[in-house]
Amino acid sequence: SRLMESNLVQLLIVFIFFRKGINLMAMAGKGSYLLIIGMVATLGLTVILILAFKNPHLLGSLALKLDKSRFGRFIAKVSKDDAWAEKFCVWTEDLGKGFKLLWVNNTGAILADMGLYIVDQLIYALALYAPLVSFVGPNVPIPEFLLTFILCSIVSVFIPTPGAAGSVEASFVLVLGALTGKPAETMSAILIWRLGTFYLHILFGSVIYFTVPIKSNVYIQGSDGIFRRQHKNRMKPGTALDAATTQGQNSGTKP
Repeated sequence: SRLMESNLVQLLIVFIFFRKGINLMAMAGKGSYLLIIGMVATLGLTVILILAFKNPHLLGSLALKLDKSRFGRFIAKVSKDDAWAEKFCVWTEDLGKGFKLLWVNNTGAILADMGLYIVDQLIYALALYAPLVSFVGPNVPIPEFLLTFILCSIVSVFIPTPGAAGSVEASFVLVLGALTGKPAETMSAILIWRLGTFYLHILFGSVIYFTVPIKSNVYIQGSDGIFRRQHKNRMKPGTALDAATTQGQNSGTKP
C-alpha cells in the first residue's frame, strides 16, 4: 500500500512537470535515457499496482500460467517450493482484500499519509538542492530539479547494488550535471547529500552494531506460541505467571 501511495505521488509529479521534462530531455544529453526509463517505470509500476488493487486474480492467474513454463520452473528451483504459484495466487487474493479494506474504509488516513509522503520527498530533495545551489549557484530551476530527483531516484532502485550505492551518484550526476553545466561541482553536492543521508548512517550503524553488546534471550515464547520481548520483571516460561496466563486464556479471563 505504501509503495502504491509513493508511485501515485511520483506519477502526479511527473504529470505536473511533464512539459518541463520534455525540455529537460533536450538538455540532458545521454541522461535523457534515464529520464525516459524513469517515466516508463513510474507508469508501469503504477499500472501493475492498480491491477493488483482492482483485479488481484489477474496476477494470480498469470502465476498459474507461468507455473509449468521454464521461467516457472526456475522460480520453483530458486524458491525451493513447487507450489509457489498456488501460494502466490492465494497471497494476491488476500492482498486485494487488504487493499480494499484499507483504501475504501480508511480513505482519509491514506490521503493524509500521501500528503506526509509529499512532505518527506520535498525535505529529502531539499537536502540535495541546498548543497547543489551553494556549489553551482541559484540558477537551478526547482521544477526541473524536482522532476529529475524523482525520476533518477526511481531508476537507481532497479540497479542491483547494495543500497543503490554508486548507481544513485551516477544517475544524478549524469542528468543534473547536464542541467547545471557544471558536472564536477554537481558531483561534489551529490556526494555531500549521499554522505549525510546514507553513508553516515551505515558508518554509525556499523559502530553501534560491533560495539554495543546484544543481550541473549531477548524474546521468549509464551504458551500461545507467540514470541514477545522479555521484560526485566517478567518470569520465564513454565513459571506460575506463565501458568496463570494460560489458565486465564483458557477461561476467557485475564490473570
